[in-house]
Amino acid sequence: MGRGREAFRPGGRRGDGLEPLLDLPHPLRRDGGFARRAGPGRRRAVGRRPARRRRRTGTRLPAVGPAPQTGAALCGLPRRLRGAGPVVEPAAQPARRNPLFRVPGRRTRTLRSAAAHARNEVVVRLPGAGPRAGGEMAARAPRSGRSPLAPALRRLAPLASGNPLRRAERPVEAGTETTMTKNIDRKENDMPLRIGILGLGFMGRCHFQTYAKVQGAEVVAICDVDPAKRAGDWSKIGGNIGGGKGNVDLSALRVYADPAKLFADRGVDVVDITLPTFLHAPNAIAALKAGKHVICEKPMALTSRDCDRMIAAARSAGRQLHIAHCIRYWPVYAVARQMIRTGKIGQVLTASFRRLASTPLWSYRNWLQHPEQSGVCAMDLHIHDVDFVLYTFGKPRTISSQGSGFAKGRVDHIVTAYHYRPNQLILAEGAWEYAAGYPFSMTFAVAGTKGTLMCGPDLKLMHFPLKGKPAEVSVPPGDGYEHELQDFVRCIATGKPSKVVTPEEARDSVRMVELENVSVTQGRTIRVKL
Repeated sequence: MGRGREAFRPGGRRGDGLEPLLDLPHPLRRDGGFARRAGPGRRRAVGRRPARRRRRTGTRLPAVGPAPQTGAALCGLPRRLRGAGPVVEPAAQPARRNPLFRVPGRRTRTLRSAAAHARNEVVVRLPGAGPRAGGEMAARAPRSGRSPLAPALRRLAPLASGNPLRRAERPVEAGTETTMTKNIDRKENDMPLRIGILGLGFMGRCHFQTYAKVQGAEVVAICDVDPAKRAGDWSKIGGNIGGGKGNVDLSALRVYADPAKLFADRGVDVVDITLPTFLHAPNAIAALKAGKHVICEKPMALTSRDCDRMIAAARSAGRQLHIAHCIRYWPVYAVARQMIRTGKIGQVLTASFRRLASTPLWSYRNWLQHPEQSGVCAMDLHIHDVDFVLYTFGKPRTISSQGSGFAKGRVDHIVTAYHYRPNQLILAEGAWEYAAGYPFSMTFAVAGTKGTLMCGPDLKLMHFPLKGKPAEVSVPPGDGYEHELQDFVRCIATGKPSKVVTPEEARDSVRMVELENVSVTQGRTIRVKL
C-alpha cells in the first residue's frame, strides 16, 4: 500500500488493525475513490482510484464475489475479531448488497437496506443476539464521507474478544457515531419481554397491575424516588379512575432509586416510563441510548420539540418507542371509530367529545398543578380527545379554542372547535375545575346522515339509526391499558411498528394542544400546520 493511501485513514488509528478496512471505497462516493482537502475549495486525489463502474438502476445492486481467503489484507479485521463472526446487517431486511468480505475461518458480511444505504448506516450484530436481546450497534458515517464500518467494528472488538463491558460501561454521549446495547446475553424469543417500570404514581401502578394480564411480558424491575413506594407501600397513590392495593410485595423484583441503574440493568428489555410529563423526554432519550425499548405514557412530552428529540433518539438507537394513548385502544372508542370510518352512520355532521373531572390534588408533590411540569388540563387531560379527533377525522384546516383557568396563563377548562369542511362541527371539551367528589366521566356523541352514536358515562356504545330501533353495540372486553400494552409488547417482540399509534402521531397531538393554547391566549382562529 502506498504512502499516499496510508496518509488518509478516515476514523482509524495507526496500529489498531483496521487500516486496510478503512481504505475501502466509500459506498456513497460516485467515483468510489478517496480524496482529501488540498486547499480551500479544492480536493486532491490520494492513492490509485478503482475502476469506475457503470451506474445501474433498480432496487438491487449486483452481488460481488468473495475476496480471496488471504482477505485479511482486504477485510483488515484485527486478529482479536477473527473467529468471533460479527455480522454487519441492516436494521430492516436487506434490499441492497454490499461487497462480501471473508477472513480466515469466519465470515463477516455487510447487508444494508436501501434506506440504510442512503443514510450510509450499518448495524453490527453478534451471532445469537437478535434485536430483542441486544448485542448490536449502529454506526453512521459523518458528513466527511467516512466509511461507517470503522466505528462499528472498533466498538465491536471488546464484545468479540469476550469482554462485553470493557468498552460499554461508559454511557455513549450524544452526537457520537455509534450506539451500543449491553443486553447481549439474552437469546431471542426464549422468555417474555422483561419490563422495568420507571415511576410509581397513578399510571405506574396502573401499568404494573395491567402487565399481569399481558401475554409475553413480565415486570422484573421498578424505579422510583419515593422510599415508601420502593418498600411496597402504595396506599398514598391516587388517581381519577381505578384503584389498587395499599401494600404490594416487591421482593421478587429489582428495585432502584436511580433511573441510570435501571437503564444499565442488562436484565431489562423495555423501560416503561410513567413519570411526570416534564421528565418524559430526558429519561426516554437516556433509556434509548442505553439500548432499551421504551413505552412512554401520554402525553409524549411537554413540547413538540422534545417529542422530535425522542423520535430522533429512537431512530439513532435502532429501538422502538411507543406512546401510550390508551383511548385509541379503548374498546368503545375503537369500535365507534371503525363505524364512523366505514360509513355506518353516513357522513359526519357533528361530533362532541367531553372529558370532565375534579381537580387532581392527588399527584406526587402536586406536580399536576404546575403548568411547567404537566401542562395542566389541556396537555394532560384534554389531549386524550385531541388525539382521538386527529386519529378519527385527520388534520383539521383550522381550530378555535376558548378556555378558563384557576390563574392567569393556565388552562383548566378548554373547548376546541375543529374545522374540516363547511356545515360540519367537531368539538372537544376537557375540564378539571370541578370540586372534590365530582365523578370522572368521558363521553361522546357523533351524528351522521344515517344515524347517531353515543357513549355515556357507563361506557356503553349506543347506535341510533335513522331507520330502525336503537341498539347497544357489542365491544371487546378489557380496557385501553390492557390492549395498548399488549400491542406494544407484540410490536417489540416481532420488531414491527404499531399500526394504531406512532411516535409521530403522538407528537402531532402535542403540537395540536400547543396550537389550542395559542388560540385561547390570543383569542383567534389558528391555521393548523403539523
